[in-house]
Amino acid sequence: MGMKRWAKFLIGCVAVVAAAPLIAFGAYDVFVFQPRMPEIRDMLQQATPDERSPPATLLKVLRTQSHANRCGWATRLVTMKLRVPDPKTPQTRRQFVELLWQTLISLHLSEAEITTLVLGHAHMGEGITGFSRAAQKVAGVPLSEVSIDEAARLVALSRSPLYMPKSPQRWSRLAGELAQRARAMP
Repeated sequence: MGMKRWAKFLIGCVAVVAAAPLIAFGAYDVFVFQPRMPEIRDMLQQATPDERSPPATLLKVLRTQSHANRCGWATRLVTMKLRVPDPKTPQTRRQFVELLWQTLISLHLSEAEITTLVLGHAHMGEGITGFSRAAQKVAGVPLSEVSIDEAARLVALSRSPLYMPKSPQRWSRLAGELAQRARAMP
């Protein structure tokens, strides 16, 4: 075999090896993720109107966190609700599947839809799910009327819903930091 033939053969092998993960990702999208999209759409519909169209004060506080953080958060909420992968799956495989889902969620859902998933399905402690119900309990107002300080308290609570109420000083400090960062944003 001549040198040119070997070069063509090696280039072909490299192309196959490089294309295989992309083909596998596409197949996973079509055969595993897309069939679950109706369930994700149902989750979006379960959100309250205020969670689907959140107030500017809450959005400002949420923007103090990166979009990747919200996407990861939404992915955890979706995969837990849909039980993907099975909870008995070994941790390394579960992390790989969650990474796939996070990538697919970021590809197929808008930033507003990702935010809606977070706001509508976040665990807020004491059996409370969603920012609307938490706003009523924590701030005593509808989500549409929360101030920046109240929005910051809600976001801080969502980070650790079991621990924050037991540590009011830490909760207040974190909420204060979030509110300060939100006010400093343009």
